Amino acid sequence: MQATGFIQGKVNRWPELQSLGTGNDQLMTNPNFWPSFRPGDDLSGHNSVAFFVRDGAGRFQNIAAEIGLGDPMVSRGIAVADVNGDGRLDFAIANQWEPSFVFQNDSPRAEQFLGLHVLLPLEPRQPLRTRAGHPGPELYGRPAIGAVATVHLSQGRILVAQVDGGSGHSGKRSPDLHFGLGQAAAGEKLKVDLRWRDPDGAVHQETVQLTPGWHTVMLGWPGRRS
Repeated sequence: MQATGFIQGKVNRWPELQSLGTGNDQLMTNPNFWPSFRPGDDLSGHNSVAFFVRDGAGRFQNIAAEIGLGDPMVSRGIAVADVNGDGRLDFAIANQWEPSFVFQNDSPRAEQFLGLHVLLPLEPRQPLRTRAGHPGPELYGRPAIGAVATVHLSQGRILVAQVDGGSGHSGKRSPDLHFGLGQAAAGEKLKVDLRWRDPDGAVHQETVQLTPGWHTVMLGWPGRRS
């Protein structure tokens, strides 16, 4: 019998699992108090992945079946990132006891975007630097968790995002920032306000001008004076 038979059955065992998750810690340390799942039991084994998009009326509709996501999966996690660096967000589905999948976004109608690799330097006494494209050997650091980027669009819209890598229970994303710009001109200069805290705890704020596409931003770290 395949391992998935333990969670893709016909008897709903979510009440037992919920009791396990909310049980007294002193009791749950003893496996004798855990529920006994057997072949034929089901723990969301026949649900399909949902994919919601906003329709013309502003309501969100699940179009998973229309784009090839209608098959049942024992999905337990999701992660979003621009895997191949083309500006289109891709995602991976982690399934329990069965194959996991990466779904590549090949949309033919992709518009302009601004992608930011916002990094902190590995050593102090570094100024803020930017370069077009992805990080390289000459500009390499660690994700600047907590840094905030505010993008000012020409029509007055403001887009804000924070570097965090995802904060959900089973949902994650790349620490990179991705802003959809719609039909912005390819060479348009965008004002981007950056605010961050360096490894010494000091707060900084600077403004840069960037064009659509991917950019690497190495934030400054003056370092403490001796």
